[in-house]
Amino acid sequence: AAVAGRLRDPDAGEVRLDGTPLPDLSAAALHAAVGYGFERPVLVGETVGAAVGCGADPAPVARAAAIHDFVERLPHRYGTPLAEVAMSGGERQRLGLARALRAERLLILDDATSSLDTVTEYRVNRALTDRADRRTRVVVSHRVGTAARADLVAWVAAGRIRAVGPHAVLWDDPGYRAVFRS
Repeated sequence: AAVAGRLRDPDAGEVRLDGTPLPDLSAAALHAAVGYGFERPVLVGETVGAAVGCGADPAPVARAAAIHDFVERLPHRYGTPLAEVAMSGGERQRLGLARALRAERLLILDDATSSLDTVTEYRVNRALTDRADRRTRVVVSHRVGTAARADLVAWVAAGRIRAVGPHAVLWDDPGYRAVFRS
């Protein structure tokens, strides 16, 4: 996941985004194209709106990440200083997801819904799996339901891809099933 969005360069070969090698993209172009959602996001910006919107209107992505209602209850809504906001792990995670959703071409989600309750996770997953949304998604997860909804699963073990295929096909392998029991 880190290599896909150029947080880390590959040991060999190259990674391309829509045919363009990642090193050929400017930092601004890469930032606009790729969004990361992490289990424990680091929120950057003076205000909640700056942390979420990255210069754009934050409300649409905040709604998709199921965090807009929380923000609307803050004293100055999106203008509330980030340092003054007490939030749970799930609220922080949803703010990070909102920031990631502004990406134009690639979403990389690394256990990005692990702190959400079941109902909120369902709402967020509906936004993330909208078929009208043509962005590519790379999802790192240890949840069987997430793997089952994926078009294609890359089973990674010890830093190597062990198998690639639909979840239903991989499920026949006892080693793959064991990943979800641990």
